[in-house]
Order: sequence, then structure tokens, then C-alpha cells
Amino acid sequence: MICPRFGHRICDHGPVSDAGYLADRHLRPDPIPRRLGRRPDYQQVRRYINDIEPLFMEYARAHLTAHGAEDWKEQVEELASKISERNLPAAPRGRSKEAIELMRHVQAQDLYDPVLDGLVSAFKYDKTYFDKIVSSVGPLMEKLTTGNIAELISPDYLDEQDTRPIFEWMDVIRRKGIVYVGLDALTDTTVASAVGNSMFADLVSVAGYIYKHGVPGASMDPPPVISMHADEINELIGDEFIPLLNKAGGAEFQVTAYTQTWSDVEARIGNRVKAGQAAGNFNTLIMTGQLYTRFDNNFFPSDSAKSADKADYEG
Repeated sequence: MICPRFGHRICDHGPVSDAGYLADRHLRPDPIPRRLGRRPDYQQVRRYINDIEPLFMEYARAHLTAHGAEDWKEQVEELASKISERNLPAAPRGRSKEAIELMRHVQAQDLYDPVLDGLVSAFKYDKTYFDKIVSSVGPLMEKLTTGNIAELISPDYLDEQDTRPIFEWMDVIRRKGIVYVGLDALTDTTVASAVGNSMFADLVSVAGYIYKHGVPGASMDPPPVISMHADEINELIGDEFIPLLNKAGGAEFQVTAYTQTWSDVEARIGNRVKAGQAAGNFNTLIMTGQLYTRFDNNFFPSDSAKSADKADYEG
């Protein structure tokens, strides 16, 4: 999964939240290249959210070749040649005749496929309407697919001249490795947040797999402890981070996060209740300076909080 990791960032509040929901619903072309024998990446996602037609046609052809009638190509070609542009409804106008007939042919067959059904749904939208739905994510996708950041997170995996190692989280966990990720939030907060939340979503998926199946190829039972340290968490914290706190413990994930003040986290999340949810899922909160006095008295019951003064440190 690629797109759902940042689809929620399009618009979470206000009158445009419905558009954000629709964008998140349709920004999911990333499992499809895998079914077509290709490795999904951000470059493909950017291409297909800008123009869903080539992806729909490629997947529909592959699906009909595997499950359709032997003469489906001849049927589609014959009917496509009879399509008149002026007789088409407004939505499919401007689409290729073959794509329109592929859609009709697929809908006429009793061959349900959830991925193909989603592609048909997206294809049926008026193109200008669909463009409005996905336009909000365009600037972010452009940042993620150009320059140095694109070479890092969306490399050409078939480039034999690129000698950089490729690793997966499960490989790192299996050999008890260490990964340092510098997101450079000071330079570009938007990209840092998008990449960081994608990483968190990856780790949530990995935690779910380990919880159910253990670490593949490893004889360790229980699985190894996976320690994650996240500095300046206020720059990254979001919906992807919460499951790491409240559900990943069963997969031996341990999260340690650092921030200057809790107000930074509240400002980032934009919701004090959700910020309290995040804080409540940390088993231990260590505070220095005057941070403790900024919490409501109800945040920590008096019998559960232990304060330390200068004498404690000197002792």
C-alpha cells in the first residue's frame, strides 16, 4: 500500500472533507501493478492518478485474457468500431472507444473482481470531476517523484547501474539490524511528514504480520524486541502513528518518542482529544522543566505521577 498512507492528508476537516474521502477512496492504484507483475512505486501512482484509463485498460485486458471468452478481443474491437462520440453520455466523452467498450464488456460479464470493479467505478467518473477529486494530492506527489527524494523512495529497481542496497523491514528485523532515517523536516515539512507517515504505515503492517505469523525464516519465539526512537515526533505524528502505540506491543514493538513540548503535538494533530489519546498510549511519560505544569491536573492523577526536583538528580 502506498496511496492510503497519505490520502488522509488531503483534507481532514471542513467543507472539503468529502472530497478528501473520495480522493482517499480512489487513490489506491498501488496493488494493481503487483497483480500485473510489476513492483508498485510512487512514479506509477502519480502516473495513474493523473490518468486512470491506461491502468484500467491494461488490467481489464489481463483479467479478460485469464477469465473471459476466447474471442473477447474480437467482440470488443467490433463493438468499439460502432461507438459514436455524439451518442455517448457526458461522462465517457473524451475516453478512447476501446476503453469505453472494455468497460461495457466487463460489466456485461459475470466475472466479479474487486480490483477491476474499483477501476470501473473510477473510470466511469467524468474526467474533469475525477481530476478535481485527486488534484489536491498533485503537489505532494510531484515532490515525492522528483529530485533526490524520488531517487531515494522510488528508485528504478531494474537499474543495474544503481548499486545501492535494497532492504525490507522484515530483513532488518530478522538480522537485528539498525536503520537510521533522517527526514530533514527543517527543510521540507510536507515531504518529511509524508515519507515518515508512509514508514509508520509500513511498520504497522509489519507489526500485524509478526503478531499473527511471527518473523518469517526466523526461529525466534517470541520475536525480537523492535525498538523505535522518534525524535521531534510532533513533526510526524498522525493517524499512522497511533496503532504503533496501542496495538504493536503484541509484536514486541517498543516506541520511544521525543518532543520539545506537548503543545507541539497538540498543534500538529489539531485535536486535543486525539493528542490525549496518543499520550495515553505511552506507558511512561518523562518530563523535564516546566512541561508537567502545562498539562491539566486531571491528565495525571496525583497518586500516579512522581515528580523529581533538583535534589533527586544530585542524589
